[in-house]
Amino acid sequence: MTRSLWALPALLLLLLTSCRREESLELGSPARYDLQDIFGDCLGDSVVGNYVAGRALNGDSSYIVLKVNVRTLGNYSINSDIQNGFSFAGTGTFSDTGLVSLRIPARGTPQQAVPTTLRFTRDSAFCEVIVNVTATAQGGGTCNAQVAGNYYKDTALLGGNNVTLTHNYSAAGTYNVTTDTINGYFFSKSVVVTTPGATTIVLNGSGTPAATGTHNFTVRFGDSTSCGFPVTVGAPPPAGGCGGSITGTYTAGTPVPAGNGIQVSGHAYAQPGSYTISAAPVNGVSFASTNVNVTAAGGTPTATLAATGTPTAAGTFTVPVNFGDGSTCTYTLTVVTGGTTPSGDYFPLGANSYWTYTDPSDPTDTVKHINEASTTVGTQTYRVFREYNSLGNVTDSFLFRKEAGTTYQAVALEDLGLTMGVTFPAGALAELPVVKDALTTGASWTSAAYSGSNSTQIRAVFNCVNNNVTLTVNGRTYTNVYQVTGALQFNIMNTGWQNNPFGGDLGTAWFAPGVGIIQQQVPGLSGMLMLRYYQIF
Repeated sequence: MTRSLWALPALLLLLLTSCRREESLELGSPARYDLQDIFGDCLGDSVVGNYVAGRALNGDSSYIVLKVNVRTLGNYSINSDIQNGFSFAGTGTFSDTGLVSLRIPARGTPQQAVPTTLRFTRDSAFCEVIVNVTATAQGGGTCNAQVAGNYYKDTALLGGNNVTLTHNYSAAGTYNVTTDTINGYFFSKSVVVTTPGATTIVLNGSGTPAATGTHNFTVRFGDSTSCGFPVTVGAPPPAGGCGGSITGTYTAGTPVPAGNGIQVSGHAYAQPGSYTISAAPVNGVSFASTNVNVTAAGGTPTATLAATGTPTAAGTFTVPVNFGDGSTCTYTLTVVTGGTTPSGDYFPLGANSYWTYTDPSDPTDTVKHINEASTTVGTQTYRVFREYNSLGNVTDSFLFRKEAGTTYQAVALEDLGLTMGVTFPAGALAELPVVKDALTTGASWTSAAYSGSNSTQIRAVFNCVNNNVTLTVNGRTYTNVYQVTGALQFNIMNTGWQNNPFGGDLGTAWFAPGVGIIQQQVPGLSGMLMLRYYQIF
């Protein structure tokens, strides 16, 4: 991943190159570890992903989890032999002794559709794994698919009935991706690929399931490859039921933002027909009525009642909703006091969580951040985020902790002072409050001030440009997103704080609740760091 020296201050964007910090905090000596127990038995492995003859492997989705016994902490480099055109290889740093599970990416292109044995060797011991390589066009492989929506007998599929999956295209072009039609319904999408590689595809459902049961679909990607996934159709729910919620942020004395409203779902209608869903105005907030068409008994349409107005008081209010069939449900409207916003976890720190991003310096490549260890520096304990390139090599690491709803990143003060010629003691760290879980538009906050050479202090200042952004990144839409900017400031001989005009821009990051950073603008780079996949634990 290429970084410009002037991009060093992009701290909140997780792109700070901090070699000296890594030397002081990371172990530089080789680790000692074993593949087998004292009886000579291998400690265990699990092969993950689809291995198809003639299809290049993507280490993000195809890898092996290999268990090893770590005796001495340090760096490691591990790989299997190369068989049938592919292998497993990875590097990293052990932060814990004992039994550890390594995630080792696959690389290469399988050549033949045969079970393939690969060997990992350590000293005089070895362990072998068997990988089942399937034929290119056999169509029996299992997709890593995410099926969304409810599927009921005699109920037409709607916009929320879709399937998300990822496919690795070898060439740019337009591809018609479609499944077979089973039980009266199917999934399809026309996909335009501009850059070969992993492509996220959202297949739209069409048709009306004619019977209950589980149906195994085969999806064909338009490049002679295919895989399968199941969809289960249930019996229509009984008439009635309440589902959905009031969405968005509501602040006393502040006009309701566009996009807020009541999302209703899960209410089953006893008879087909057209129905008007309405809600009573409450506390200065009105909700627009909407019509729904029910095509079959038991249908559960989804709808949004757009909110307008200005809440008059803070508190919790009950909003009755009439579904137009003689039944009502109540929803809870929460209005916060001006100057606050409902909090969420805008920087999850769950162990082993990971995020894969488009590399801003090369949009055809990816980088992955994995929260895979903890470390204590002074009196503070941090989670260690390591960055891996697409080959599985560690390229950087970052330290984060959370206290009272604020996420702090520990960074080397030496790096902060580079652009201003200010020096600090070797190994000294600064803590930057990169985001808070509860922010309002226009909120501003600063780090502590740090005193360096030349009677100069430096600090970072952050600003919430917008606390309610709706942003679509790589086909996925996120709501209640925080847009946060950052900058470095300096104070010479107590003459007052000024913005640093020489590389002081920390860039802009967008944080989604329950996810973390979904997009970043990196100073000095034309591309954007954009979230592709993530898993929060």
